[in-house]
Amino acid sequence: MIFKTNTYRPAPMVMGLILSFSMVMGPQMANADQDDRLDHRKDYRMESISGGAFRNYVSTHVTEDDLWARSMRTFGSFHNHMHELMSHMAKYGVEVRGDREHVPEFTHRISGGEWARYRESLEEAGDDSDWYELVRITEIMHDRVHHAMARSLVYDRDSRNRDVDLGDFLRGEALEHGAGIPDAGERRISEVSLDAFREWAWRYETEPPHLHESVQGMVVFAHLLDDLLTQWLAHGDSMAPENCRPQPGLLARRGEGWSDYLAQIEDCEDAEWREFVKVAGLMRDRIHHMMHKMKAYQK
Repeated sequence: MIFKTNTYRPAPMVMGLILSFSMVMGPQMANADQDDRLDHRKDYRMESISGGAFRNYVSTHVTEDDLWARSMRTFGSFHNHMHELMSHMAKYGVEVRGDREHVPEFTHRISGGEWARYRESLEEAGDDSDWYELVRITEIMHDRVHHAMARSLVYDRDSRNRDVDLGDFLRGEALEHGAGIPDAGERRISEVSLDAFREWAWRYETEPPHLHESVQGMVVFAHLLDDLLTQWLAHGDSMAPENCRPQPGLLARRGEGWSDYLAQIEDCEDAEWREFVKVAGLMRDRIHHMMHKMKAYQK
């Protein structure tokens, strides 16, 4: 699925060993990445929203000053930084790898649609490099971020009883619960933790332009993810239904406790919050997968 945001002329993812519904296994369990069944192609349905539509919704309707409202504004900044990170990666592709013919012309920040065309062009050219693999995984990650953005609007509208037509913001209708979420055990993804990636990036040095910026941008992105998941855990902890609250101790673990929260979320009686938490888990998994791929690319 393609999402359009902006248009720069570049001169270049513990309760059990298996993680919740998506069965995303850590690198210690995965012998190799199992990415043959990709969840980003045009025939794979998930909700979508543009960055501009998300910003307009939050600016217009999310006027409260509480845990959830603040997290929505954080989500907007998180999304913008993702596209800044992807832009550095695209510039590296052009200026260092010589991908000028594959990277579409874009202004300021590369959009999701432009990134998809970059991946498609590399694919059509028969590129099977580690860089192509990182570009491919970045596309999936981007789509899952937009999926979570779209699902957050559904939860916001229903939990706040807003008189809003989401058809004015979402691309297509909101899906039935469970649609766009892989079946348990469908795939395995290698990942790296925030701490491990940060320690590696702390010592990382490279000469090619934009590659160093991409690595450091990924550190910031991962910290923003940790902050965002922590805000959502705090919001869950404030909810009236006790079965929707994270178990004692999870909030102190920050984003690291999200997989354990997922393992208990099926008992939550708030169906829209339950669905949002699952979709946010897919987003989290794919970001940690991208961190793994970025680290592997530098070897």
